Order: sequence, then C-alpha cells, then structure tokens
Amino acid sequence: MMGDHTHIFWDCPKLPEFRQNIKERNKEMPQPKLSLEPSYFILGIFPQSIEDNNKILLLRVLLLIAKKMVTVFWLRPQLPTMKHWKQRVRAGRYGLKKLCL
Repeated sequence: MMGDHTHIFWDCPKLPEFRQNIKERNKEMPQPKLSLEPSYFILGIFPQSIEDNNKILLLRVLLLIAKKMVTVFWLRPQLPTMKHWKQRVRAGRYGLKKLCL
C-alpha cells in the first residue's frame, strides 16, 4: 500500500471523484475559477494573477478542509464525500465569514 504525501492527496485512484466535486464546487464560489492542479490542491500555490489575498486565503482554507477530509477517511473503507466536506466547512463558517470580509 502506498502512503506517501503525493499518493494520499493526488495519485490515489479512489479520490478523483472527490477532487472533481471540490473543483465543481469551486465554480459556484465568488473567487477566481481555477483548474484543480496538484500545485493548488497539494501545496496551496496559486497563480500570481490572483491579487486578492483574501481570495487566496479562502481557497487555501477550503482546500485544507478537503485534505483534512482525505486524512480523516484515509484508512476507512468509506471515502470522503461532499457532504462531509460541506459539514466541516459549515462548522468553521464563522471564521470563513471573517476571512471573506
């Protein structure tokens, strides 16, 4: 069983649907529309064309929550879902609202 950082967050063949759902959700949000690149999802490195630091911070937090869901479910037979991700985002919504202001 592979377990390195890249495999867990990018190469694992069980997770593309979860990442795709995160990407689709990103299209609905009022921030720059980004393709889901490994540099964004794994490292949190975004294009310099995004000049709004609050938007970058929001994206980093949302992707960090997605990565948290992956680690929480890593050794379980169940995969993380958008429902899990949304629940975690809502749990931290007060802090996210402050970031968006």
